[in-house]
Amino acid sequence: QPFISNINHTENEVLASQVKCPSGMSPSEYVVYGCMRAGGMTQMRNMARAVYSSLLNVKQDHVATLLRQVILQIGPLTSSPSSSSFSSSFSSSSSSSSSAGEGEFLWKHDMIDDNYVREMCDAFTKMLDQVALNWESSDLLRTVVLFGTYAAENSSPSARPIAFQLLHHARGIALDWMRRIGSDTLPTALRHQDPSASSLRQRLVSIALSVVFTFDVQNRNDAFPDAATLLPLWRALVCIH
Repeated sequence: QPFISNINHTENEVLASQVKCPSGMSPSEYVVYGCMRAGGMTQMRNMARAVYSSLLNVKQDHVATLLRQVILQIGPLTSSPSSSSFSSSFSSSSSSSSSAGEGEFLWKHDMIDDNYVREMCDAFTKMLDQVALNWESSDLLRTVVLFGTYAAENSSPSARPIAFQLLHHARGIALDWMRRIGSDTLPTALRHQDPSASSLRQRLVSIALSVVFTFDVQNRNDAFPDAATLLPLWRALVCIH
């Protein structure tokens, strides 16, 4: 819990606390997990290292929660105005900032690095491909969609198309999962009065919500390039309601 809720610990403290490693986690996993938020300025890079190292199972709830915390927590603004490209880029695209010149979101400075966004989107795309036939990986899907929507709004203009590609890819996999659960797995469970029907409904709604969130961006021209793009959104909303 402390590794998720704050950034006040250091990497040395994590290394020194390996005796507290839970039984279901290896020491290497514990160190990667604990060091991810060891400092606000480095947590985005630490997340990239964790994703690429494959030491953490991003499909597990506690790992997904940690990744989402890294993505969602904006962090403080610098106190003085800045004319840097990061400040202007972030301020023009993010609903979290009010105007350019208020300062920089230093914890998110990696998001204007096109190579960083490209590598993270590539890594998450490969992860989705590995679980494309496993609709039980909805936690991973939500994490990927969260990163994609954040990158689509807060990266540089040249990197945003890469983020939208990730969102389109995630949406396609989610729609396939919805089809498989809704037209086959769930009806079969209901027909046989299987107790798992309730959890299948919850899973279906969770996946449908991920589809909706792929459209949750400010740049509507990229999110809705044509009327046909809205069909998955309507399908997901019908599923939820």
